[in-house]
Amino acid sequence: SIRSGYLGDLVCARIGGERRGIVRKNFADGESYYRIDVEDRFELVGRDVVYVASTEEDAQFLELVRVGCALAAYGARRRIFVIPFMGYSTMERQVLPGEVITAKANARMMSAIPNTQLGNCFMLMDLHTQGLLQYFEGPCLKEELYAEAELVRGIEKHVPEALDGGGSITFASADLGRPLWVQ
Repeated sequence: SIRSGYLGDLVCARIGGERRGIVRKNFADGESYYRIDVEDRFELVGRDVVYVASTEEDAQFLELVRVGCALAAYGARRRIFVIPFMGYSTMERQVLPGEVITAKANARMMSAIPNTQLGNCFMLMDLHTQGLLQYFEGPCLKEELYAEAELVRGIEKHVPEALDGGGSITFASADLGRPLWVQ
């Protein structure tokens, strides 16, 4: 997705892939247009595709599903969805009668993206709870990746004075489910 472009660039550089973009247009009536930026209709046939997309907003989630379906239609051999942020991951259970378990509904929609020759792989990062992986259905691979070691390396590199006692650094948690991780 457009907000995950920086991570897409890093992944592409690391694995030596060819970076392709998504052409997006929004119409006055709220509809969205997407086009995978390829020159030829057969360009994706038999290729492995890595699609990096956060889903912090509904529009980004719908883009992931729609582009994922198109990648299958255009012959991608395998799709690897790298999802650095899974929106609605804190809505993984029902507390009050009638509540929608949105995390489960979204995982089911991602599971419904048509499979390709080698299937779909979903790589999710630092989930609110690992149980979310169990909401995916069917023959897809799903993995949770952890960014803690990379975050510590980044802090050590960019804020060394905070770690050697010469400065101070404050850590915070976005929700009540993460304070132990932050600690």
